[in-house]
Amino acid sequence: PAKARAFAPAGGAGSNEKTKGPNPSWKGAASGITAFRTVVIRTSEAWASLWIEHSAGQTSMAPMVDFESFMVVGVFAGTKPTAGCAVEIVDIRTMPDQIIVNYRETSPPAGMAAAAVLTQPYDLRVIPRTNLPVTFLREL
Repeated sequence: PAKARAFAPAGGAGSNEKTKGPNPSWKGAASGITAFRTVVIRTSEAWASLWIEHSAGQTSMAPMVDFESFMVVGVFAGTKPTAGCAVEIVDIRTMPDQIIVNYRETSPPAGMAAAAVLTQPYDLRVIPRTNLPVTFLREL
């Protein structure tokens, strides 16, 4: 049987959006980005471009981020075959020579019923701006 593709515009239904406070974030299960990708965004132009791709043209404007003081890091898990898959940034550490972003991917436990819909989990975080290189490490 063909699998349905679940899609909710970024920042809309199906997302967990935290846009207020000192560290806005966007997390959800539906994205226009269908291949695994990590991102480091340091300019409003790059942010707008990524948001258009992420929202698959469903959202006209990217959320406001002050790129003079902050930047965005994120993980897109790519297309997954069932509901219940997720990606989560679990830790962000500033080291003397780099920023380390630890993330974890999860799937429904074996034997657990899960809807056969295509999902595209993602997690985006706003962090203080730095010119240090960013390294993404997957936790197992």
